[in-house]
Amino acid sequence: MTDLRRSVLDVHGRRSGLGSSSKLDYTPIRWSEYFDSEETIITSSGNFHVYSKGHEGPILLCLHGGGYSGLTWALFAAEMFKVIHCQIKAVDLRGHGNTHTDNDYDLALDRMTYDIVQVGNALAAKSNSPIILVGHSMGGAVAVESAYQIPSVVGLCVIDVVEGTAMDALSSMQRADRLILKAFLMLSSGVLKGGQTHNLEAARVSMPGQIVNMKTNKLAADECEEIDMDSIDLASSNSKTLSASSFTLTEVIEEVDESQEVDKNPEAVKKLEAGKQREADLKREADKKRDADSKRDADKKREMDKKREADKKQEGGKKKEVDKKRKVDKKQESDETSDANTENTEDESKTQKPDKKREADKKQKVGKKRETGKKLDDKKADKKQEVAKKLDSEEDMDDVEVDDKQEIDDKQETADKQEADDKQEVDDKQETVDTSEDTEDDASEQNGDQKPQPYYKPDMTPEERIAIACSSNYACRKPPLPVSSGSSSSFKIPTNVSKVDEGPQYTWRIDLSKTEKFWTGWFKGLSHKFLELRVPKILLLANIHGLDTALTVGQMQGKFQLQVLAKSGHAIHEDQPHNVAEILSGYLVKQKLAKPKADFVHSLPAC
Repeated sequence: MTDLRRSVLDVHGRRSGLGSSSKLDYTPIRWSEYFDSEETIITSSGNFHVYSKGHEGPILLCLHGGGYSGLTWALFAAEMFKVIHCQIKAVDLRGHGNTHTDNDYDLALDRMTYDIVQVGNALAAKSNSPIILVGHSMGGAVAVESAYQIPSVVGLCVIDVVEGTAMDALSSMQRADRLILKAFLMLSSGVLKGGQTHNLEAARVSMPGQIVNMKTNKLAADECEEIDMDSIDLASSNSKTLSASSFTLTEVIEEVDESQEVDKNPEAVKKLEAGKQREADLKREADKKRDADSKRDADKKREMDKKREADKKQEGGKKKEVDKKRKVDKKQESDETSDANTENTEDESKTQKPDKKREADKKQKVGKKRETGKKLDDKKADKKQEVAKKLDSEEDMDDVEVDDKQEIDDKQETADKQEADDKQEVDDKQETVDTSEDTEDDASEQNGDQKPQPYYKPDMTPEERIAIACSSNYACRKPPLPVSSGSSSSFKIPTNVSKVDEGPQYTWRIDLSKTEKFWTGWFKGLSHKFLELRVPKILLLANIHGLDTALTVGQMQGKFQLQVLAKSGHAIHEDQPHNVAEILSGYLVKQKLAKPKADFVHSLPAC
């Protein structure tokens, strides 16, 4: 058994929140069991939802990780409130829980920092209290950045986020995000299969803040008292898993009920082997998908390169054509210029003719003018003669008009006769069509067929009747579509269909895969910014191997306190809320940032 598997299963005792009974209760728990109230802080970016507990002492402003909500701090808030005087404010970050902003998928670090600065300043001004920032994973990066910009910050606690390991884990975050469930049939299924914590009680209160009803788009945490949910029997299922979220840096593990004798129990060994096999299958599938994606990307790149080369060749060809055309245009312009010069030369030569030729031309033009005048006089005389003849013929106009009227009357009579003949021909055709239809109808009735009859309007012309009778539906004997008696034109859904499985009812509040472009910005330069802060600070890790070089040197120089909580997943504050509260409360009392209560027990710092 690996050290990781042994630490997670805890062979020396059961994990927190899991009972010995095979029947476990996965019904969600209302947030009011752990917090006193909820409030909304209105900022320029939107409305930020905050869960609150306590009314005096410093403000512990808790910032959750990606995909979680303010309810992830529920058990931690209850434990902290037992031992020190404090006000716990758990914020739903942008795109999470009941917070609604102008752009829920803009999870850039500077954007979320600006949100928390506004929320923190509003809370500090309202209660006139100092602020201690507590951040987990993505929320830890936001807490470090915000600590530089909120004047009332006096302390900082970062949980399980280190620049080096976080940057290395980005690829596994992408792979794990593709493997997690995207929807849940019931709210209790989300608690069972959400898999972001090893503490069942923490999952029951935290998961409803991370999923929404797909029909109402309402946060599941607001429906806990409205839905009747039964507990789920693990014994009725072959396999139940509590898998890691996309931000968990530990591997997906198989839940074993009898963990104290896991090495000796054959059934437990079989279950572990089956879990290993499933993990191997999932890994192979992920590798295949990654290989397919890389191959597809390579093919796309090759296609883009080919297209780019083709475009370059095409551009080169176009450029050659343009150059060629430009040369032709230049040559044409030069030819036109030379022609113009030639014409100018000819004009100049013409102007230099001798004066004698010019005088001869003038005489010739004068002679032509005289001849034209004579012709005009002759034309005028001819017109006068024509007018005289016309006056003589006016006396015969009456006889011409009578002849024309008689000719028009004859033409009109001929047209009327032709129209009557055409109408008679159309009526004969209609009678022939009706007779043939009657004959066909009689034959079809004898054979048991029913042919649809055409519908004629009273004001239809014979041409329109013939067109309907010869249409495709009747000439080709194609009956119209059958219409059942009493049926309506609209389709009716059967009412006797029984309701079966309606499919998934819940899905994640935010699809983190759509925010992948911001992931690198969360963690880049985080270690340096954490070390440069001039406030008391503490770092809680689930694994000592996650510490990078810069933080190791800084811890040796005493720049911050380090605490490692083994046997935990990524969500340390959910897996071990009591231990996290004990360590953090002890640190705050030691730094004189908070006052202890009667139940406070000071714990010794350790790595």
